[in-house]
Amino acid sequence: MLFKKKPFDFAMAVHDYLLRKKPKYFRWHVAGELQDAWHLALIQGLAYVTPGSKFLLFTKRYDLLAGAAEGPKNLQVIMSMWPGYPAPMELKSFRKAWLYDPANIDSRIPDNAVECGGSCENCKFCFEPNNKDVVFAIH
Repeated sequence: MLFKKKPFDFAMAVHDYLLRKKPKYFRWHVAGELQDAWHLALIQGLAYVTPGSKFLLFTKRYDLLAGAAEGPKNLQVIMSMWPGYPAPMELKSFRKAWLYDPANIDSRIPDNAVECGGSCENCKFCFEPNNKDVVFAIH
């Protein structure tokens, strides 16, 4: 809500937090989503100015990702994949987080995708570049 109403205040609050706390890991939007291109640019900018932190962003906003592949190396942008939710071919370089629903199995899930253990705080798998796709059980 703060980003929508006062984006500059939001940016400054997150920036101040990152500089003060210096988190090693920071996951964006545990229960949210990218709002627009400016929001993504803000996230990328914050990653650039805080190189000591590793950032993680899951998103279904494929329309905003065209320029994100060349973003900061400490920001992992992972496409959230749901059964039947098509992904543009031009974004094939992005890692994917697949939803596993036993009632609606997605045949696109790669055999080498890693099953999520359920805790970003403990695992950190998705924060690391060059890792494989991940599979989340429906919850």
